[in-house]
Amino acid sequence: MKFDANANIINVGTLVLFVNAWRHNIVMNGYISVKQAAVRWDISTRQVQKLCNEGRVQGAVQFANVWVIPEDTEKPTRTAKSKPGPKQKISEV
Repeated sequence: MKFDANANIINVGTLVLFVNAWRHNIVMNGYISVKQAAVRWDISTRQVQKLCNEGRVQGAVQFANVWVIPEDTEKPTRTAKSKPGPKQKISEV
């Protein structure tokens, strides 16, 4: 990982993250921010962060404390939690 203080660019493999541009919400080719994903998916930014932390957003990558999400990623579907069935009454003998 290389950091060029003059250009404010971090090279990580094939992904180039423009630090100052990201801070000012300038579009990074192929990726969106948590805030942009929240607007697209109509959920809160905290919920998007939670989904990323749980590994439920395909292709999401975290750099320091910033998540980058591929722009073509769909909103993760909810996992159905099993609800307990109706309580059975214990018949008195």
